[in-house]
Amino acid sequence: MVIESFEEIWSKLNLENIEKYYTKDFSLLENGAIWNTENILNHLKDIKLRNPNTKQLNVIKIADLKIPNKVAWVIYHC
Repeated sequence: MVIESFEEIWSKLNLENIEKYYTKDFSLLENGAIWNTENILNHLKDIKLRNPNTKQLNVIKIADLKIPNKVAWVIYHC
């Protein structure tokens, strides 16, 4: 799911897929920044406006995965 979501949302800049992969309370901690669904959507809209031909290559290695009580915690390296 992590790899697929990065491909569908970040690589393809397919904003419609945000609702498919991220819940309203989704949080992503990356390089010290906390991202949520709203600021990811705004960030990707900005990228599409500035350079619609932008492509992002994601190489992700899952280091750890825990799913306690319907909440997933994923640690990965890009």
